[in-house]
Amino acid sequence: MERNLTDEAQASPTSTAHPAGAAADWSWRSNGYAWWVVVVLALALTLSLMDRMIMALMIAPIQRDLALSDTQVSLIHGFAFTILYVLAGFPLGRIADRGSRRSVAGFSVFAWSVMTALCGSASNAVQLFLARMGVGVGEAGLSPAAISLISDYFPKKERARPLAFLTIGTTAGAGIAMMIGGSIIAMAGSAQDVVLPLFGPVHTWQAVFIILGVAGMLFAAIFLTVREPPRSERATTDVLPRTGEVAAFIIARRRFYIPHFLGTAMAVLVLIGFHTWMPTMLIRSFGWTAAQSGYAYGAIIALGGVTGILCSGWISVRLNRQGRTNVEISLVLWSALGALPFLAIAPLMPSGAATLVVIYLGIALLTVPSALAPTILQAITPNEMRAQLFAVYLLVISIGGYALGPLAVALITDKVLGDPLLLHLSLSVTAAIGLPVSALLMRRARSQTLKA
Repeated sequence: MERNLTDEAQASPTSTAHPAGAAADWSWRSNGYAWWVVVVLALALTLSLMDRMIMALMIAPIQRDLALSDTQVSLIHGFAFTILYVLAGFPLGRIADRGSRRSVAGFSVFAWSVMTALCGSASNAVQLFLARMGVGVGEAGLSPAAISLISDYFPKKERARPLAFLTIGTTAGAGIAMMIGGSIIAMAGSAQDVVLPLFGPVHTWQAVFIILGVAGMLFAAIFLTVREPPRSERATTDVLPRTGEVAAFIIARRRFYIPHFLGTAMAVLVLIGFHTWMPTMLIRSFGWTAAQSGYAYGAIIALGGVTGILCSGWISVRLNRQGRTNVEISLVLWSALGALPFLAIAPLMPSGAATLVVIYLGIALLTVPSALAPTILQAITPNEMRAQLFAVYLLVISIGGYALGPLAVALITDKVLGDPLLLHLSLSVTAAIGLPVSALLMRRARSQTLKA
């Protein structure tokens, strides 16, 4: 019989564990400290997504001040961020596999925070585009290093919960970003400008970028409390697999990796498309203020995302203890199908309140693919390839999700429908097309783990 992909990874000579003598290096570790590291990484990921997604709440004032169309602002929000994010991901993942993952994570936080603050000093579209590119290259180093760190702080059977908790940061961050942005806008009132110490008068949207950037630079110091753990499940040789070896590993298992990566990317495309444009839809369709849409949709993102992550982690652990196979990828497949009716219908509801109630259920379900993807990849990938392979995964979902998600919705609005007030229809069409494609790709990936 053909072996399961998980068994292949575990049996691979590149995943041979270190001798027992290496256990002495763990004398400083405690379960409480391991969870402290998880909290630090989750907070960093929360900050990461706050800086990444905050622009979604401020589309209207940025369009007003810089004279941008929906398509143009989506290129700055998604495409500019993704360019260097995907290019830097693999080399930074390789650095994390070779050296200190703690240092990579801490430096990444500081670097993207500087660039976020620079977004606040942008006075034209080109400057904002370049600053968003810088945010992307800074954020590229965090996730690969964080996932690799977690794999060495927890044994394999205990990783699902910390990885799910870590993913909460990426979901809650988007919601918190909306709520913080809404709070700042509400404090500014009807004024288009605010005065910040050292920066002087700036537009409200510029103030949001500056405040988040300064906060991130201060937060980076917390990584001094994180220790670099010894690597487990690693080959006895000190030679790190070359890029060609990692590529060969993926190619040999391409019938799983390709549909899994693309299926997750399609789910992320829909999710990020909604996160980017739903606040603007609430403003255009229902006359909400930016502050109102920030509070309300931010809360829905955070609550729906946390619900999906916690439930998927709990269900995954429970089913695995019952001896079920391919639990995580099955949950991903069915969650994409389950989210379809909610996200296709939500933008068409007659009121903003009804829209948010329905979309809460869709977000809870559609959070599952990104929540469980790290667990799936950890199970089939040797330790010394994990950060590099996760960087490849981030490359695919970043192009498919973060670059194309906002752009797909904007192109439907500008080029197909030709009316900014039909943004709600663009969101509905994006969900109706993207989620079935995601489910079909995940079904293909799951079939590779079920073959006998």
